Amino acid sequence: SVWLGFFLHEVLRRFAPVAHLHGDDAFAQWCDTQAQLLRNQLEAHAWDGGWYRRAWFDDGTPLGSASSDECRIDSISQSWAVLSGAGDQTRVHQAMAALDAQLVKPQAGLIQLLDPPFDRTAH
Repeated sequence: SVWLGFFLHEVLRRFAPVAHLHGDDAFAQWCDTQAQLLRNQLEAHAWDGGWYRRAWFDDGTPLGSASSDECRIDSISQSWAVLSGAGDQTRVHQAMAALDAQLVKPQAGLIQLLDPPFDRTAH
């Protein structure tokens, strides 16, 4: 799950100072290192060209991809790319613009979680 990757990045980033406070500098360094490695992997594999994917099925098929019939775009991955600070700034701006264009429905007064909905997936 891409959003969980961004969430884990945030947890690791915030836990490192706690480890320092408790004198566990080795674990703090491990948290910082893992957060950076995770960020690099998210940027290398989760970017779909216009937004961040949601996840992958067990067979490797991406979910939340421009090529997806269902859940082409998902707001939670875009949101956590921003909230965690782990998303590349250029990509984050592009992802949020895609979210705004595809998921925000001002006439209806709502923001969709994803689009299009799941109603026929084989996975």
